[in-house]
Amino acid sequence: MVLTDQKKKSKPVTLSSKERIRQEHAREKKAKEDTSSKEWWLEQHRQVEMMATYEDKMSYLRGLLRNSRTDAGWLSVEIRLYNLHLTIRQWIAEADPENPSIHDDYVISILRAVKELYTNDSLTGTTLGVLARIMISVGFANYISSLEEEACHRLQPDRDLEFTFIKLLKSKSHKPLYKFMAIKEDPVIWQLRVFGTYMDRSMDSAPDPRVAFQPDAWQREVLDCVDNPKSSILVVGEGAFSVNVILC
Repeated sequence: MVLTDQKKKSKPVTLSSKERIRQEHAREKKAKEDTSSKEWWLEQHRQVEMMATYEDKMSYLRGLLRNSRTDAGWLSVEIRLYNLHLTIRQWIAEADPENPSIHDDYVISILRAVKELYTNDSLTGTTLGVLARIMISVGFANYISSLEEEACHRLQPDRDLEFTFIKLLKSKSHKPLYKFMAIKEDPVIWQLRVFGTYMDRSMDSAPDPRVAFQPDAWQREVLDCVDNPKSSILVVGEGAFSVNVILC
């Protein structure tokens, strides 16, 4: 018996002339839009860099973030990274950057922006690297892999930033340059203490007549234990702003 290769070679897709023209026009339009956005952004960046105070810089940047052209695409990522760049520089310039209140305020602001950026559809390899360096600097390195795993499915072709993001890690050891930036407690405890308002509670959320909001699965489990006379709950204090709930 003679064995023959039954696999058929796939034929290359042949585009019609109309489709080729349409695709070419789309590429030209995108190239023009990218060029226009780049020129606009470079001028805005020049304006911001000329301003004397961080308050003026941040105020101007907030105005740019309200511009519709910064809502999507590579520019939406870049301008938000620049906002983070300025925020970190402003923090470093504080008279007492390690002050607990100042420290928490800056880390909250930074993590809120980073959390939003990880869900952006226009991330690239370069921008993921910047986000990772920020996470390492503030003490959340263990969260990088899970965030990148989701973001990697949406990566766009890589491109360089139009500005130089502040250096956060040492070149050889890749350890943080600014040790004061890292949180001084376990990331979970820190989030329970100050970041709870900004956590994503959409996962497993569902209406429940016992409360005025939509509780997540863990919260419903707590409510079930409260309602069940055969169960008990032990509440253990962890300081002024957080508690541990142990279901028994």
